[in-house]
Amino acid sequence: MQNKFKSSFSLVIALVCFYISSACLASDNTSKPSDLIRKIEGVYKHRFGNGLVSGEKYQSEDIVEIVSYSEDAIYFRASLQFYNGHTCGISGIAKFSNDAFVYQSDKYQTEQKVCTLKISSNNGSLNLTDRINAESSSSCSAYCGARGSLANYDISLAKKRNIRYMPLILKSRQYVEAVEEYQKENGK
Repeated sequence: MQNKFKSSFSLVIALVCFYISSACLASDNTSKPSDLIRKIEGVYKHRFGNGLVSGEKYQSEDIVEIVSYSEDAIYFRASLQFYNGHTCGISGIAKFSNDAFVYQSDKYQTEQKVCTLKISSNNGSLNLTDRINAESSSSCSAYCGARGSLANYDISLAKKRNIRYMPLILKSRQYVEAVEEYQKENGK
């Protein structure tokens, strides 16, 4: 009888440990910006087959770069490819807020919407979205072609690589403009 109890108790303990570890893995969010920066900083590339309305096929590559800017902010650049040669291209400095980095810009403001891009990590992926909530429309569509979208873009954290060309990023037009915009908005 005692062995049955020990084996049942061991099974219960094993199940509790499994559920706790599963819950921790499902939610990648962190409350410290430095932890999230360490987790997502790098370059992500995804190659895939693409096509034109004419039927022509070609190879495309999405590229997302994440670089630490300060203790609570990141520089990001996303160059995403879509069907028929449409693209999304956006870069800036995003500040940490509620377990994510948030970028806001009225540079191409349309319909009284300010572009708001949220960069986070969930379920083993880097996530980008320009939707405030599930029902809202894209707020950064001005950065994209007709078939492009920054709504709910995910790329596996397994695709992350170290950036070996940091001097090029720091001298790039996108980085310089992002820093100028950020400093202007933050009174620096």
